[in-house]
This record gives sequence, structure tokens and C-alpha cells, in this order.
Amino acid sequence: MHTVNVDHPTDRPDLVSYIRPELRDIGTQLDRVADCFSVFADNDLGVRERYLPQEPGERTTPYEQRLGRSIFSSFYRDAIRAFAGLLSNYQIHEIPISMEEADDNVDRRGSSLNKFLNNLDQLVLRDGGAAVLVEMPPETVDEEGNSLETSAMEEIEAARAPWLVPIERQNLINWRTKVVNGREVVTMAVIRTVEEREDPKNPFGTVLEPIYLLLTPGNWQKIRLVRGAGGKWTMVIEGEGQMTLPVVPIVWYGATGSQFAGGSLPLSGLADLSIQHFTLRSDLVELIHRLALPVPVRKGAQQLPDGSYPPMTLGPNSGMDLSELGDFYFAELSGSSLQQHQVEVEHVEALMDRSSLSFMYGSTGNGRTATEAVLQGSQVASQVRTLIENKQAMFGLIMKLWTTYMAEDLNEESGLDINDNLIARPLEAQEVQAYLGLYAGDLLSHETTLGELQKGQALSQDIDLEEEIARVTDERKARAEEAMEMMQETGGEDPADFAPKPNESESSDKEE
Repeated sequence: MHTVNVDHPTDRPDLVSYIRPELRDIGTQLDRVADCFSVFADNDLGVRERYLPQEPGERTTPYEQRLGRSIFSSFYRDAIRAFAGLLSNYQIHEIPISMEEADDNVDRRGSSLNKFLNNLDQLVLRDGGAAVLVEMPPETVDEEGNSLETSAMEEIEAARAPWLVPIERQNLINWRTKVVNGREVVTMAVIRTVEEREDPKNPFGTVLEPIYLLLTPGNWQKIRLVRGAGGKWTMVIEGEGQMTLPVVPIVWYGATGSQFAGGSLPLSGLADLSIQHFTLRSDLVELIHRLALPVPVRKGAQQLPDGSYPPMTLGPNSGMDLSELGDFYFAELSGSSLQQHQVEVEHVEALMDRSSLSFMYGSTGNGRTATEAVLQGSQVASQVRTLIENKQAMFGLIMKLWTTYMAEDLNEESGLDINDNLIARPLEAQEVQAYLGLYAGDLLSHETTLGELQKGQALSQDIDLEEEIARVTDERKARAEEAMEMMQETGGEDPADFAPKPNESESSDKEE
């Protein structure tokens, strides 16, 4: 049994639990996308109640049965995972040695660097942003407080190395920044964490209690809120210390902007459509459950002496007596309610497909003008480019903090590179043929044609275009040399001898 204590005040700026107004404004959106991403907590009845409330007059048992028949689709989560997979097509150059050694456990939870970044991409696409805390174990000191590690090599030998902690947007509840030399610097951050404690009332139960981590340049504090007898909240410092770096070691990774802890939710519309699809599907399933089965109807049955009718038995070896005007048949639903619900469900599913594709590739509709296509294409390209640039900048800052912790030099060439061609809309067959036609007509160069085909995913991204063009040039040169050698082996004839000769009539005409 778990007991959760989350009733801390969030609107009092004198307490560490204070949540900034801009985060409170999008709190409902963050809850909705989190529910959709977790597929309603794996179809937990308690979560589904928020989106399928009990109808007036509906009894509890039928309502719970209706919730059990309502299944939430994983479309939203699948779309985010697919987009995060595209962002995983990157190359890391000159990774620091200490980070490479910790590649199989960068978060101290067994995650590789690739897995950590992929999970972080999913959080960013879901919430519009996430943070990464670069943690470092405290250095070993003696009884007098003197450090027992005097060099970076000794720290490495003592297995003292940084690790990465992902911070969801909802848990980065407060922050302060300032601009120093044209760059935004974090001067304070409050991270809400949850710690598990023993439940004093239940020997085998636990209490999940929020603990707030306050970070300032070079210092940290762990703070717990305690409520007194008079209802007054008091902040109790449970732990504090100093950090090796004189900065707050937290990095922001935004989806739509570079401002710390800012940015909109890029796929919130798809989450809303997923919830609408859930409610419509629930109504459709309920109609089918209650109304779509044929009902037996009997007419003309003779009444019993007590005024009742004899029971009706259905089966291959049963029969019934009816009057001359009697009848028996199965009545089926004749209204259009089921069809209308099915059409509406299919319409919402089409909107979900269009919404997910337009995030990366733009609208796929055919009714757009050329100007609309250009404007939307530019908007999508800018959106994707911002996402890629933010990921590259985030990883660069992580490496800088990591190497500073380890007293390790960071190579100028170190970084993460993502090819934006991977997120470009795939070319259709007629578009590929159009490029090939332009190349055949000498209207496009070889390099440009291959580049556009690769950008449109008609060619593998692993192909090096420069090497491929050089290889084709060498092959053409080799074939030409082979042809010249064959000509020389036949007797060294003049190539003009192989040209067609004029006929006799043309020769006589020229002589006249």
C-alpha cells in the first residue's frame, strides 16, 4: 500500500513548493499529454474516469463495466516514439573518454547514452521540453574535511564519475535566469522529487513524499515541508552541501524554443484528438454492446390462465404454438446511429493521421495552393531545424559540464550531428522520376540529383555522395579506356571508319 502526500501549497512564493505561473498555466495540458502517452496508465480505470465520467442516474456496476469495455488507443505514444526514432539517427564526434567509458550506464540506471537520449527526445516531444541534471558524487573527505582525492586520475580510479538525470517539465517547478555576456545562465532551480518512506501506521506500507531539491551556483539543498498543528507549513532542510562547479549543472532541451524552461507542446492537438477518439470509440462500443444484437419477437402467443404468457425457448429441438395471425422473427436495429458513430470515429482517425504527419512533413492534403505549400513547408522546416539545433546545443552543454567535472579537455570537434534529411518528407515515385528526367535532360547536375534523392529518402543516408560521384567517374573512365584498348586490338582503325558512309545517290548529287 502506498500513501501519497502531495497537498503542498503551490501558490505561495515563500515556500519552496511554489510553482511559477507559466508552468501552472500549462499544467492541465501536461497532465493530458502524460495520460495519453502512458496510454491512460495502461488503461487504468482510475485514469479513464477523468475522461469518461459517470452519467446521471447510471449505476456504479454498469458504469465500471462500461469503463472496462473502453480501451484507449496508443496512437499518440506510437507517433512520439516514431518521431523520437528519427531524432536518434545522429552521429557523435570526439566523445570524451570518461563519457565513452560510462556509455552503458550514463544515468546509473543501466541506460546507454543512445537509450537515454531517445527517452529524453520522447519527453521533449510530449511536454515541449525537458531538463537534464548533470550529477556528480560528493568527493571523499577525511574527518577534518580535507579532500582525499587530489587528481582527476585518482577520481577516475575511485569510480567517481558524473551521471545524467532526466527532469520532466512538470518537476522543474521554479527557476531564475540572467543574461551574462549574451547567454542565458541559470541562477536558481527547484526540482520536485519523490522519496519513499516507511509508513508509521502500516508496517508493510510506504509513504511517497515530495522532496524539493534547491540548486544555486555551487550549492544544493534538500528541503521537506512539514505541517504544524496550526496548519502552518515549515521548510526543513534535510541535507545540503557544495558542488564542484560554481554553476547550476542543469541543461534545458526545448522543442520549439531555446529559452530556459520555455516552449509550447508541439503535439498537444494530437493528444486532444486521441482523447476525443477514446470517448467516441467508447460510445460506439456501448451502442454495439446494447443495441446491435437481434432481439427475438413473438406475436400471437396464447395467454395462460393466470394471464401470463408461456416462456419462449429457442433451440434446434424446441417449438412454439402461435395463433393463425401470430408471427415470430428477430428484430434488429434499423436506425443510423451506429453508422454515424462509425463515420465520426473514422473522421477523427483521419485527423489524427494528418496531425501526426503534418508535424514533421507538413499537410498532405491535395487542396493547397502553391503559396500555402511553400509557407507550410517553411514552417515545418523551421520547426524541425529548431528541434535539431536545440538537441545539439543541449548535448554540447552536457559534454562541457561532464568534462569540467572530470577535469578533462573537451575537443573543439566534439558534438552531436543530426542530418535533417532524415526528417524530410519521403519523395513519391513520380517525384523521383521527375528528378531523373531533369538529370537526363542535362537540367540538373549529378551531385544535385543525388542530393535531392537522398534528401527525399530515395537513397540510403549511409551513401557518401562525394565518394559515389568519384566512383561513378572512375567507372566511366575505366570503361572508356577499355573501349580504346579494344579498338587498338582490332588493328588500330581510325574511329572515323566506323561512321556511316553516304550512299551513292548522295555522292552523285554532291558531284553535280
